[in-house]
Amino acid sequence: MPHHKAAIKDLRRTKRATERNRANRSTMRSAVTKAMVSKDKENAAELMKEAMSAVDKNVKRKLIHKNTAARKKSQIQKRLAKLVK
Repeated sequence: MPHHKAAIKDLRRTKRATERNRANRSTMRSAVTKAMVSKDKENAAELMKEAMSAVDKNVKRKLIHKNTAARKKSQIQKRLAKLVK
């Protein structure tokens, strides 16, 4: 446990940021999973749009790397293309 006032405050700030980051990452993962497992063509397009948005937001927040985001988006697009075929 920190002893200095600034270190205690920093610990509180870190805990808040960690919770916020965990929630954002979880929301993104859920959106990506829903888009990947969707079987309905019309619904899949909407889910893909939401998942792409969530991934882009997490890149902007620096929670995931841009190449990771590109890979996830590519996987989602491939899955949707296969579903539409």
